[in-house]
Amino acid sequence: MLSNMMKMLNLLQSLLRRIVLPLMVVPTLFAEEVSDQSLVSEWLKTERMIAQEQVDFAKQKQQSKSLLTVYKEELANLDEELAEAGKNAPLVDEEVEKLKQVIETTENARRVTIQKITQYQPQVIALYNTLPAPLQEQLKGDYFTVQDDVTNHNVGDSMRAILRILGDSAKFNRGFVFEDHEISLQGTTYRAKVFYLGLSKAFFLAGDRVGYGEASPEGWVFTEDQSLESEVKKAFAVKAKDISSAYFELPLQVR
Repeated sequence: MLSNMMKMLNLLQSLLRRIVLPLMVVPTLFAEEVSDQSLVSEWLKTERMIAQEQVDFAKQKQQSKSLLTVYKEELANLDEELAEAGKNAPLVDEEVEKLKQVIETTENARRVTIQKITQYQPQVIALYNTLPAPLQEQLKGDYFTVQDDVTNHNVGDSMRAILRILGDSAKFNRGFVFEDHEISLQGTTYRAKVFYLGLSKAFFLAGDRVGYGEASPEGWVFTEDQSLESEVKKAFAVKAKDISSAYFELPLQVR
């Protein structure tokens, strides 16, 4: 803008020289007229440029004023937020302390849980070893989990595995379960139908062989006893619906 004003001033001085000192210039009349017209045209052009720059300057000034207003409002909001944060600082400290207490309580509970599970592990493993083969197969994954050392990372898995073994064992013990699986008789393996009276006793039918089974720390032991043939076959016949419902008697204790 300043350069345009200087340019306009120089043009004004040139125009004055032509008006005030006409006798000192000796060009032709035609050349003098052309030169004056160019000078006036340049003058008008410069005036328009100055006017446009004034308009642009006014717009920039208004934009700067608007931005300044926005900045002032933002600063005011920031001041309010900082003041509010200062008021809430004690509440934040209180919440942090509560959170620390919760974490500490949780960690203590986790340590106690790990100790308890570690104590239960040998008992649960011993129980698993006495379960019937079909139930062992069902709980095999949980058995492997229970054998692992209990840490912060697997304490949840260990607890769930123990609960499943105990829960499924209790459920099996409350009912009469018919299964079909291999058994061992004096070192020989036979495919047998087995009738479990919970976890207390089992009776089997393997071809012509009949007998009973009992749990032991090493697993179920099956013993042949042909004196049970009639009642055991009757039990499996009822289960298979080969005969109508019938009364059969099986001993819970076998000598």
